[in-house]
Amino acid sequence: MTDEQGLLYGIRVDPFDDAPRLVYADWLDENGQSDYASFIRVQIQLAKARRPKTICKCGTPEVDRTGRACKSCRANNEWQADNAEALTAQAKLFTDRNRRTWFPRIGSRGEYYNVVSRGFPYWLESRAVIVRSEMSEAFARYPITSVRLNDLVVLCVEANDECPAAYMLANYPPKDLFPRHLFESLPNHDDKELRRELSNRLVNYGRELVGLPKLTFPVKVSSVNTKRDRRRKPV
Repeated sequence: MTDEQGLLYGIRVDPFDDAPRLVYADWLDENGQSDYASFIRVQIQLAKARRPKTICKCGTPEVDRTGRACKSCRANNEWQADNAEALTAQAKLFTDRNRRTWFPRIGSRGEYYNVVSRGFPYWLESRAVIVRSEMSEAFARYPITSVRLNDLVVLCVEANDECPAAYMLANYPPKDLFPRHLFESLPNHDDKELRRELSNRLVNYGRELVGLPKLTFPVKVSSVNTKRDRRRKPV
């Protein structure tokens, strides 16, 4: 295993940690790939700015559902203004030429060029049969932390967006693609929870295929509903 392969392996082992990515960026600088090194650092900077908060920088506790800013600050594009320099640098570096060099195609598709966070593709999305055919190569190359099955979305639409688990997962996926236990005992009260849990299971299945350790996923931060809180009377 070369130095670069070892650094990339460390990123795939712990995809939620920024430290291995920054070490790899230093290695890229030392080996004549400063554009990609800068891109990784800029994306990490932007990801930190986007991370959920319980209180806006202006002092109000009323953040949006992503946890970025209050309604007033979002309306005034405060987040974009604060990070304008980094956003401009990201756009300049993330050219069509660079993305094709940094993120080679898997199979015949090029989605990996676009869904990138903290310097690397992290999202695997397509119909179940394509996801399964590309899963080993994708997880062996990139720190994938999210998997989406598009034909499951189609079933959801057919169910009028109610997405009851019993309807969605009956006879799904096509036989012999994934172990059946991945689709059992999923949350059936909330579509987003179901998708998130299924994605987490598929991610760990993909990691198992290429010998990576199982991930423990961070708990999603829910939005703050201050209006509802204000209506509650103290006990």
